[in-house]
Amino acid sequence: MLRALREQWCYRPRLGDVAAKRAAMAASARTILVADSAKFARTAIAVICPADQIDVLVTDPAAPEEEVAALRRAGVEVVLGCLDELSPHQRDRS
Repeated sequence: MLRALREQWCYRPRLGDVAAKRAAMAASARTILVADSAKFARTAIAVICPADQIDVLVTDPAAPEEEVAALRRAGVEVVLGCLDELSPHQRDRS
């Protein structure tokens, strides 16, 4: 779980989780991050990676335009979409 995406850095709330997140990224062909726009206003203690190590960010249209533009300049593919709607699988579990 991502805690914050701020100033082109990805953060976690606990230091112990960072090594596992980095290892998963290193073992992956692509890194896709799904984070709602609220993550842009937060901060946390542990840095996972610079944002340019993310291949694709999926977020909602309320994400700050200047942050989205900076991420795109850094080479991140940013996909804006509605994150509020649950998939049929998620609806069955609620």
